[in-house]
Amino acid sequence: MHAVDGQRGEPSGPSADRLRLDRLVPGSTEDFDVLYRLTFDRIRSTCLVVLGGDPAAAEDCAQDAYVRAFRAWPRWRPQAPVEVWLHRIAVNVARSYRRRSLWRHLPLLSDRLPARPQLLDETFVVMRALREMSIDDATALLLRYYHGYSGEEIAAGLGVPASTVRGRIVRARTRLKELLKDRQAGTSKSEFPGFRGLE
Repeated sequence: MHAVDGQRGEPSGPSADRLRLDRLVPGSTEDFDVLYRLTFDRIRSTCLVVLGGDPAAAEDCAQDAYVRAFRAWPRWRPQAPVEVWLHRIAVNVARSYRRRSLWRHLPLLSDRLPARPQLLDETFVVMRALREMSIDDATALLLRYYHGYSGEEIAAGLGVPASTVRGRIVRARTRLKELLKDRQAGTSKSEFPGFRGLE
């Protein structure tokens, strides 16, 4: 039995969302509203990882990504899933934000670094680990294992060859396993939601 979306009486859930996203028409304001409603939480989660767990910055970057996507919406062509296209925009926005943020936090003429607040709770060890790898590798891993896209869909959305995506995923999986090895002792895998199949 499927859950039903109360607004339209349509089935809801990840596979139903994917079908609805596949039917969106570029340039349609109503369809962009559907895109926003169905994808915002996932886009914000991706920004959260790229930014190392800063919720306020992730929210700002996600909103900025949708503004940019709306401007480009009439020109979008469905060679790749629309959500992968949107993730590409969001990752670029978050990358730019992170670069600007690094410059803002550089100490000026001082040899003492100010203490930086720890933004991540211990339950977000995976996010911390992802931040220690390249953004390209972390993005490929997120899109594959967290959002469920195939290597070909990711390649089309990011504009790179499928072999490049496969290489990034293999490298990211290996690095993630190394980073989590010490932390996983005595920790339940249920604390790492969305990353099944990495063992």
